[in-house]
Formats: sequence, C-alpha cells, structure tokens
Amino acid sequence: MVKLLSILFISSITSAAATFQVAFPTGAPVGVVEVSGGYVVASSQDGVCTLRKLDLSGSTLWTSTLAFTGGDAEDMALLSDGGFLLAGYSVPSMVRAGRVVRTDSQGQQVWASTISFPDSAHALGCAQSSTGMIAVCGTAYSSAIPDGEGFLSTFTSGGTPAGTSVWNPDTGHSALVSVAAQPDGGYSLCGISHGDIFSWAMRTASDRSVLWTRSWMEGFTYSQPARCIAGDSYGMVMCGTASIDNWYTGGYADLLGAGGDTDWHVLYMPTTDMALHAYSIDDIDTGGFCVTGSTTGRPILIRTDASGNQVWRVEMQAGYAGREISYCSDGGFIIAARTYDSDSTWVFKTDGNGFIDLTGIEGDECAADFSQLSITAFPNPCSGPFSALLSGARSDATLEILDLAGRTILRQELDGIVDGSRIVQLDLSGDAPGIYFMRVSSGEASSTGRLVLVAPGR
Repeated sequence: MVKLLSILFISSITSAAATFQVAFPTGAPVGVVEVSGGYVVASSQDGVCTLRKLDLSGSTLWTSTLAFTGGDAEDMALLSDGGFLLAGYSVPSMVRAGRVVRTDSQGQQVWASTISFPDSAHALGCAQSSTGMIAVCGTAYSSAIPDGEGFLSTFTSGGTPAGTSVWNPDTGHSALVSVAAQPDGGYSLCGISHGDIFSWAMRTASDRSVLWTRSWMEGFTYSQPARCIAGDSYGMVMCGTASIDNWYTGGYADLLGAGGDTDWHVLYMPTTDMALHAYSIDDIDTGGFCVTGSTTGRPILIRTDASGNQVWRVEMQAGYAGREISYCSDGGFIIAARTYDSDSTWVFKTDGNGFIDLTGIEGDECAADFSQLSITAFPNPCSGPFSALLSGARSDATLEILDLAGRTILRQELDGIVDGSRIVQLDLSGDAPGIYFMRVSSGEASSTGRLVLVAPGR
C-alpha cells in the first residue's frame, strides 16, 4: 500500500541565462555549438550545408555554404582552432562517397577529402582527437558486405588521409554513427549492428586498433544508438532509442567503463504517447548530462544527474524533433531541432532550468513553449520510504507511480502548486523491489522520473 504522508513547499530556482528561438529554411540540423560571442548551427538540404553564426540574442552574424553535391552533411564538430569539421556524403557521379570538410572560424572551406570504397560510403560522425587528428566514422558498402559495415577514417589536421579501418560485428546492416575523442588520443564509437537491432560500441587507440568492441540489445526488439561522448571522468556515454516492449519506445543513456562494461543504464519513458526518442547528449560541467530528442511530436530537453537519472524534462510545441544539443557556458542549453518535413532548422536557447522566452515567431505556429516541470526522488534507490520533489508546475498537478508494465499503482491529485515546489513523502515498502516510474502532469506539461526500489538492508 502506498501512503501519502505529507507535503512541503520550497521555492523554485531561476536562471538569468539569455534565451531565444529562431528558425531558418535551410533543411535539417547536423550540429550546434557554442563559440566566442555566440553559437554556430549547421544544417543541410539538397546537397548544400549551411553554417550560420548567431549572436547571444539569436541574430545572424554570418552564413557560409559548403557543397555536398548530391548528398548531405550529417555531423559537425568544433575544432581546437575555432574552425569546424563537417562529415556526410556526396554523389558526384553514380557512386556515393563519404565526404569530410574542414573550415576556418568563419565557415570558409580550408580543405575537403573523399572517403571511397568499392561500392559506396556514407560518413555519419566526426571528431578531432586530442592530438589534432581528424576522425570520421560511418558505414561502407561492398559486394562482399552488401548490407554495410562500420568504418573509421583518420586524417591529419591538413587533410592528408592517414588510413581507414572497417569492421563488421555480425550479419545484417552495420554502421558507426558517432565518434568521440578520448584524452589519450584514441576514440570511442557507437553504432548499430545485426540489421539495426543491436547497439554497438567500440574503443580504439589513436592508430584505430581495437581495444574493445561489444554489441548488445538494449530494448525488447531493437536498440539504436544516436550519439556518444567521452571525457576524463568516464569512459563513454551514449544515448539512443530502444523498444521497451511490443508497444512502447523509449530513449536511453548508458555509461560504459574503460573496458566497455555498462556502469549504468537509464531508460527515459514516453509520457502521453507510446514513443520517446533520444538523439543527442552532452555533459554538464557542474555534473550530469543534457539530452534532446522527441516525444508526442514535441522536442524534449532532459536534464540528468551524474548517473543519467532524469532530474527534469521540458517539452516544446508539436511539429519537430530535437536533433542536436550543447551545454552552454552561461548554464543554459542550445538545441537545434528538425521540422518533420526537414525544410527548416529551429534553434532554441534556454536558461539553466529549460525556460525560454515565449516570444514565438510571428505567423508561425511552431513557437516554443517550455515549462520547468520536473519530478525527482531521493533517496534513489530506496528501500521503501522516499521523497518526491515536484518543481515548476503552474497549476494543479497529478502525480502517478507506474510499474514497468505501465500500470498505475498510485494516482494523487495536487492542488495549485503555482510556480513553487512540493516535496511529497511516499512509502513503497509494500511493493516488490524493482524499477518504477514517477510521472507528474500539469496542464499540457509532464515529466517523468525513474525510481529503483530495493529490498530492505541492501
């Protein structure tokens, strides 16, 4: 039996970071980063990649275009000299080839190179190593492996090819979709294998020799990573999308240790529909991570703790999906979102709580609508009694506790939180140990959190 014991009020937290929202009819986003004096967003459409520098209020300072003839750019990375790296593919004749372009800090091309295989190649991710080398990953096709296999190509900083390695972990389509630079000069990579069914992760040395590789199914029927990052304090963090069961799709984040083992795994549950997707992740210098994706046809922003657990989630209005995210030096977040027709890139700059100025864009129905609604449990894991912190509701709220099958084991109506927060004392001592989900809804906003119940004494 779950018992509601007491409710406490605490003040809400605000942030003074600048916010804005702007849109550009330049296709789908492939990257967004913070630079000196503002932000640079890259988007691609019809064989042209557009780089656009925005100031701190979202106004355009300059634009630059790069040719991906017959193809598209797929990823962007910020270089140590302030320039940019773009990776994707082009189709100059009848054969698709991987393409990598390096620019200066104003988006002007410095060099470009082609990654060719007997049949075709498609570059999907790029990064600069701690030694200055350029790394590009993707999928390659040949008559021997017609379904495709993952590759990693490296280049010197001046664009000279330094070699390519190709791997095929199992039968079926395989691809490496993201690469991250490790402090020792090597690389972490993630992708798909077994015909888009399994997650695939790799760690290589600086010469592309494999230190470890593994593939596994994160979900019920499929598991598809989208992005990985690496850092000094952890081996590799990746996010993606997986089937929860035959009906639901959830986003996930994993931290893999130095040997490739999973240190933690977190599943982000959908709220009002049956699907949540996680497309991009970044780390936060004060601890934790930020994730963007989509649910219910809305872009999402998830703030997590250092173990990947959701601290809060905010959603925007329908019509597009969050594809790229960066944590900013002012404590806020910048998201590049894709409209469903891929004709426009939307850029949202939020403060540290996920709030954004609700000015909208005149005449367009896709203006952002952020809330700060969140739910957090502590302690977590718990052995029965725990506290649920509800923050940011602007009206009456509904609190629910659900099991892994989606069954509601508690539903509690809470009156008029109105910009404050509440701590609700709960007790799951009579329920079976396992994973539960907390969900709070207020108006059109909702947020979920993960709770682990362990047996007493553990």
